Amino acid sequence: MKKNVIKEYFFAINIFLGAFLLFLIQPVIGKIITPIYGGVSQVWSLCLFFFQATLFLGYTLTFVLNKFTPRIQSIIYLVFIAFAVIILKIPSAENLPTDSYNPAMSLFMALLQYIAIPIIFVSSISTLMQNWFGIVNKQDPYYLYSVSNIGSVMALLLFPIAIEPHISTSMTVLIWKCLFWVLAMTAGVVAVMFFVKTKDMPSQIEQKPEEAQPVSIMSFLKWIAFSSAGTILLLSYTTHITNDVAPIALLWVIPLGLYLLTFIIIFGSKEPYNRY
Repeated sequence: MKKNVIKEYFFAINIFLGAFLLFLIQPVIGKIITPIYGGVSQVWSLCLFFFQATLFLGYTLTFVLNKFTPRIQSIIYLVFIAFAVIILKIPSAENLPTDSYNPAMSLFMALLQYIAIPIIFVSSISTLMQNWFGIVNKQDPYYLYSVSNIGSVMALLLFPIAIEPHISTSMTVLIWKCLFWVLAMTAGVVAVMFFVKTKDMPSQIEQKPEEAQPVSIMSFLKWIAFSSAGTILLLSYTTHITNDVAPIALLWVIPLGLYLLTFIIIFGSKEPYNRY
């Protein structure tokens, strides 16, 4: 093994665990808030919006970190991990605020207060670890995205089948916290290894890029449209089945699981479709 290589299973473990935690906490939060805010479709749709927003912020964190040198990235991320661990607090039904005039805003602010930073950290794991894998190992990291989505689907399947019927909500929250601390430690280990292996390596934006054709406006619009379509359909279908069938966790996670399954298929290899 070359001196500057970090074994891929270090990255794969973090990516899998991060995705598992990200999609396990969503139905758990849904179960916690239902007694206070009810099981109407707006509650679950707001939760989906919150987690989509924090996922976007996690990806944005990776994008911003990539502007720095690898060693600076490691230091900033270690500080962010420590901050996320310190402020982690999963809300319980007893300490959730309620506002009869604007319950949606009350719920959203509660989610921001309690779990926004830890969820941004968990959301950043997949893209950041893939980026670091590509920098250090000089390999295509995108197959690791399918590892991420396998973790996501596993969490969504385990919750209604094995966790919700047999484990109390308080115990589920405790297990989630313990796994979160494990993730923080393993991500910290990778950050330290990345710091050691990337001495004197410039930031990605300082490296001379390969010549590439400029992206056309039409291609850019297609990317935006196709990406948005999946999320819009997910939210719309979830709202539909919640209103017309029943507001239960199993029905909420089925469309989300199918949504993630498409990513497993697409990013598992380069064969299913032509990348633009």
